[in-house]
Amino acid sequence: MAGRRVAFVFGRSVSYPPNIHNLKSYYITKELVSRGDRVVWVRLGGKGKTHFAEGIEFTRISLSPTNPLFTAFSLLKLVLFCVARRIQIAYLDEWLFFRHRPISRLAAVIGLRISGAKVVLDERDPLVDFETATRELSRTSKGIQRTIRAAGLGERLSSLVILTSMSYEQLYISDGFPAKKVFGTIRGVDTKLFNPLANPDSVRSKLGLGDKFVIGWFGLMHPYRQIKEILVPIARGIDNGIPGAHVLIGGEGPLFSEFQSLSKEEDVPATVLGLIPYPELPTYIAACDVLLCPVDARFRFTQNSAWLKIIEALAVGRPVIAARTKISELDYRDLRGVIWVESDLENFTKALLELKGNYSKYLSQAQDQAHHFENFSVSKTIVRIVDRVELLVGGSTG
Repeated sequence: MAGRRVAFVFGRSVSYPPNIHNLKSYYITKELVSRGDRVVWVRLGGKGKTHFAEGIEFTRISLSPTNPLFTAFSLLKLVLFCVARRIQIAYLDEWLFFRHRPISRLAAVIGLRISGAKVVLDERDPLVDFETATRELSRTSKGIQRTIRAAGLGERLSSLVILTSMSYEQLYISDGFPAKKVFGTIRGVDTKLFNPLANPDSVRSKLGLGDKFVIGWFGLMHPYRQIKEILVPIARGIDNGIPGAHVLIGGEGPLFSEFQSLSKEEDVPATVLGLIPYPELPTYIAACDVLLCPVDARFRFTQNSAWLKIIEALAVGRPVIAARTKISELDYRDLRGVIWVESDLENFTKALLELKGNYSKYLSQAQDQAHHFENFSVSKTIVRIVDRVELLVGGSTG
């Protein structure tokens, strides 16, 4: 069954070609278009005229972001748009569609189902789990139950919930979701960017790293990344255990100031950068000898999220020291080049000393993994996602 009509609906501004925030929608769209499906990106609000590029239609529907009556009217226009276009599948990325407005998202899911469309809700980072881990939200706080109910009902009324890991899929099924309505898989890595050919020379030269042993970390600087508990203490003390070591940090987020303070301490061997442009990230990873991935594993979110930085590092051929979670036992269990440890300062420090003392062993494992990366590449993972989405309206055309 070819020629499906698929609408990707965004509740905020998006760019095309994509930025790091909407890469998954981009990869899925490209696969759908390659199969002959008709895809439209619909933006609620913003400016711009309808136009076409690379076989995709880009259009918008006016939206008032503050007035509930106008929001309801805008959602009605979205439903009528889908009816008029005979949209069969509406794809909602939960980060990009009313991320902090679960009641509005629930209303949209109901309206889209009434229109006859199958609703796919992509839960990249489930809101309640994510905000509990970032400490923005307490499950016992006043008002949270309404958010939990609205978010949960939106998921249950969707035709398919896409999750970031098999571990998350198992969790949702244990929570009572029908197995046919949830699908967990990693997004994957774009191996056209992240591969062993990434050349670190320009980065090491620009940053004056020379022949130092470089310990890297890149990401969003939230409390659950154990920045205060592990990363900053390692930067301050690593020269004692590994003379000549250097810590390279890149990213952004609410705890960026914790890293900035390192830059002001002359005796700390650390370089702190801002957010690295995504196309340049492989060369920065390649400039490191090892990457760290600690997380506070006490939360549903941290236990079940498949951290992309682990496989991005391995795709480039660099070993990783990572916190042991359910992902290490399931989605990532067969990866070579990773040292899984309990997520505390003592175990990360011990693992660093072990890795440095046997570096050729772990580097060889990571480089071997980089040359056997098919199952973690978007060329495979995105196909699996699209196959599952197409089952909603008749099965795969790929």
